[in-house]
Amino acid sequence: MTYNFDADAWFDRELEALRFLRDAGTLSPDQYEKRLAELEARYDEMVAGFDSDGAYCVK
Repeated sequence: MTYNFDADAWFDRELEALRFLRDAGTLSPDQYEKRLAELEARYDEMVAGFDSDGAYCVK
């Protein structure tokens, strides 16, 4: 079964939304940095779950 999930595209969309909130003044610089670090950690955790052929492995 293929889900066709693109982790890089997901990250790019989430980062774009985060930057939009920052640029709109919704997030302070500190809030932006905190949420960016959380986003990067989620991405790293997500891609760590992929095996060598790109399939996600449930652990």
